[in-house]
Amino acid sequence: MAKDFHLKYPQWSGGSWVVGLGSYLFRQSNKVHVYCDYRRKSGSKLWDGYKVCTKAFAEKYPLTPLKSNPQIKLYRIPFGELETFHEEYMEKEHLAKQQATKPEQKVNKRLLNKRELEYRILQQKHQNKRNISPLEEVMKVFCEERPCNVFEIDKDNYELEYK
Repeated sequence: MAKDFHLKYPQWSGGSWVVGLGSYLFRQSNKVHVYCDYRRKSGSKLWDGYKVCTKAFAEKYPLTPLKSNPQIKLYRIPFGELETFHEEYMEKEHLAKQQATKPEQKVNKRLLNKRELEYRILQQKHQNKRNISPLEEVMKVFCEERPCNVFEIDKDNYELEYK
C-alpha cells in the first residue's frame, strides 16, 4: 500500500526543481505517491495526479537535514529524474497487469479421423486452381511419410503431431 504525500512547494536548485521527501515517509511502506499542491504564478501545477517514488529509488540520493530542523532529513530528488522514474515504474506496472490478466487461452482443437482428413484435402484441391491441397503438401514436407495426427483448430488452421 502506497502512502500519499502532498508537496506544498518544491525547492528551486541550480535552475531545476528538486523534490524533498522525508525519510519518515518510507517507514510504513516502500512506495510513496507524491502529489503537487504548489501552483505557479500562472495558476498551473507542476504536475497533475501523482508521481511514484520507491524507497530504493529515493535511497540513491543522500539524506540531507533541513536547515530549520536538523532532526528531519530529506532525500532531495531532482524533479526530472523523479518524473523519468515514475514513467518507467508505471510502464512496468502496466505490463505486469497485462500479463497477469491474460491467461493463456486454451486452443480448442479436434483430432481429424482418416475420412475427415481426406475430405479436407479433397475440398482444398477443388478450391485450388493447381489441383494441389496445401494441407497435403504440408503433411508431405513435415511428416515425410511418417504417421502423424492432424488436429483441426478452426476452419482453415490445422496442427500436425507425430505419432
